[in-house]
Amino acid sequence: MKSATHRHASPTTALRQLRESVWQANMALVRTGLVIDTFGNASGILRAQGLVAIKPSGVAYDKLRPEQLVITRLDGRIVEGKMRPSTDLATHLELYRAFPAIGGVAHTHSHYATVFAQAAREIPCFGTTHADYFCGSVPVTEALPESDIELDYELNTGAAIIKARGLSSAASAANAVIDTVRSLTTDTPGKDWHSVALCSNGDYGVEKDLIASFPTRVKSGKVEVVTGVPINEFSRDKINKSVAELKEEKSMVSALLNQ
Repeated sequence: MKSATHRHASPTTALRQLRESVWQANMALVRTGLVIDTFGNASGILRAQGLVAIKPSGVAYDKLRPEQLVITRLDGRIVEGKMRPSTDLATHLELYRAFPAIGGVAHTHSHYATVFAQAAREIPCFGTTHADYFCGSVPVTEALPESDIELDYELNTGAAIIKARGLSSAASAANAVIDTVRSLTTDTPGKDWHSVALCSNGDYGVEKDLIASFPTRVKSGKVEVVTGVPINEFSRDKINKSVAELKEEKSMVSALLNQ
């Protein structure tokens, strides 16, 4: 599955093709016995538009349809979809940001690969079939510390994979910075918007003067907060948790500065 196949299609057609190819990839996981129940998933990306399609959380594969796939941006914002995206979304997004050449990510529960992973061993290259698809041994990640599991398991899983492939998560951060700078220096098309960290004026229930992420649009070179964006229960819960953490951090810093 390669994003390049959608490069010359119109945005609407390209998104439809992305949905179809990601749905087909998920169906292939089932046919080949690489997943069971609702575990695992496949996603794909439209690089030109910065859109990712991923399986919704908890949906049985035999019930899955292309139109049910959730569409997000690389910052995790949901663009289309009525269901929650896979809980693995943060892992997929971290990989897309770190590896600009990849067009899809597949998360499987292959019996033999799982055995190697649980044994904390690489999969050595013993034959030409392996060599046809992967150069050298398939690496295994380091075990995540308890703090990484509790803090943000999916995101830190992505960082561990990046490290195992010989890169730094700094590559992911660098690509995220490039995407943000592009968004901030180019007028936002149509009714689209993107997320940027700004000093809060009280929008969306975020306490004033906290630095938080808001939906923004650039018009004539000026950044403005987009108001009235619908927020579902899932997103509101994430926002509330982030605000609580920001307030705690602000309080800690204030105490250090004796303010």
